[in-house]
Amino acid sequence: MKRLNRFLFALILTVLCVALAACSSYECEACRDKDPSCPVCSAESTSQSGTEAETPPEIRYFRLTEDTRLVVRGESGSEDMMEALDTVCTAGMSLVGAPLFPVSDGDPVEDGVEILIGYTNRPASIAAATSLTYYDYMYEVVSPECVVICGGGDESTRLAVQKFLLDCYGYEHGVSAGEVRELAVGTSYIYRHEYTAADVTLCGEDIGNFTVVHKGDDAGTYAAFLLRGAISRVTGALPATSTADAFTGGHAIYIGCGTDGEHIYERFNTGHYVVRYTPGAHQTVVIDATSGIGSGEVVNSFAREVLAYVPESGAYDIALPVGDRIYCAALPNEFSGLRLEKAETTTLTDAVRYVKLTYSDENGAPVLAYAAIADLSRVTAINATPNYADAIRNAKATTPQAMKAAEDAGYKVIAGVNADFFAMGGDYRPSGLCVKQGKELNVSQTRPWFGITHEGVPVIATASQYASRYEGKLAEAVGGSDIILKNGFYEDVGDGSEFSYTRHPRTAVGITGDNELIILVVDGRQPKISNGASLTDLAYIMAALGAREALNLDGGGSSTFVTNAATGSFKVCNSPSGGSLRSVYNSLVLVEKE
Repeated sequence: MKRLNRFLFALILTVLCVALAACSSYECEACRDKDPSCPVCSAESTSQSGTEAETPPEIRYFRLTEDTRLVVRGESGSEDMMEALDTVCTAGMSLVGAPLFPVSDGDPVEDGVEILIGYTNRPASIAAATSLTYYDYMYEVVSPECVVICGGGDESTRLAVQKFLLDCYGYEHGVSAGEVRELAVGTSYIYRHEYTAADVTLCGEDIGNFTVVHKGDDAGTYAAFLLRGAISRVTGALPATSTADAFTGGHAIYIGCGTDGEHIYERFNTGHYVVRYTPGAHQTVVIDATSGIGSGEVVNSFAREVLAYVPESGAYDIALPVGDRIYCAALPNEFSGLRLEKAETTTLTDAVRYVKLTYSDENGAPVLAYAAIADLSRVTAINATPNYADAIRNAKATTPQAMKAAEDAGYKVIAGVNADFFAMGGDYRPSGLCVKQGKELNVSQTRPWFGITHEGVPVIATASQYASRYEGKLAEAVGGSDIILKNGFYEDVGDGSEFSYTRHPRTAVGITGDNELIILVVDGRQPKISNGASLTDLAYIMAALGAREALNLDGGGSSTFVTNAATGSFKVCNSPSGGSLRSVYNSLVLVEKE
């Protein structure tokens, strides 16, 4: 009986083992639909799900090769960007045995591997750049086909390039050759700069509360990036951005368009832009130029002229004049950042205002300007020659002497300045056009001029325009060197010569849009009295006085500003740089109309 029991127990155990084996190898026959309560099925399910959870995601890599493209913005040309690109190109020789060459983001997009350097038109680049203040920088391996290396400005982009090469490839120019490595997607680094800038307001409002608004195209987006960088560089604030279509209101700085998303002027001369400030519950600043001038030039010039005076600490308000002000994105050494300190206005007659302006330059030196603004309905200008005669050779007189001669000839003299350039080391012959009482005394084939027509209309024009349109039509005319304002915009102010950008004593004549004439002298070469003006400074002062057309006259030791204190008595208002009055050929004198 005991033997039978052992036999039955062994038989039952065998059957169970066969069943368990079948269920384990295929399916449990009793619960073909994977019953979780079955120990065999639940064990199988647990084993399978555990295997899936332990499978790591696929790691993708960026691989640097000699075919990798360095993508940069087409207009990137600063020294920092050139150094950044040179560093990457040189690193290519060390890492892959061939230099890596940059291509413009404006070139046709091709398949392949790209390293985006600085701000480009690629979405990944824009997303990175717009999150950075000027001194921030970062890099990120975005995909196997793309790496972004970017800073909030060109200076920080250069640092980002150096950091990327060192971190990811162990390459440091002139120190270590580095080695090619596969970079896992997601590899990244970001540096956030800690600013200790001043507490800055723009026209009384926290500058960080302004939104930078643009047209929404590539140029507008780039201009907004540059402007935010310029603001953050000196303030640490990073204003929000918006397209003109999406902007819903608030304090705003419009770049490249007006409040309606369009340009505020129909035309701009090359190199000019306009800043328009409108006060109100929501402050509005418009910085506008057409495509004739690069966005970078506009923002850099705006930063130089408007943001340049922000101190490193403390409270500071950037005050803008209400209305429009015209600026020129000229060469860096041509726009010296004059700052108006004081303006004094008196009257010479009921038709002529006298204005004395005190500026400080970028080094804090004083710059003094003297102007007479005349109502041309009651005042005109004459060419006051020596002895009020017609001789053009070996004739010379100081401006007070020329004014006295005009007074003796019957004119009611009000004020005057020196006029044309002349052969100072020779016979004193005038360099440009000379017309006196309708008589043509001298003609120039090259030099611009100022004149009064027989109908009393003031004109500033070129030598060719005299020959084609004005010959025989002028009552008075004197020559000059450069038309510095034309239609309200800076004109011949920046040829890169010492004459244009160095501070000198200057004399100029200008015409406003309100039938007024301006004669102007800026003292110079006397740092403790007045440091002088560049041609751009001269145009700036003329524009501030309301001129739309302006001509540079003879300057230096010739610059003299004289008013009529009383009959036969003349007052020299400025401080001639030579220490005494210079004899010149002719003077431009304001007189009452008969």
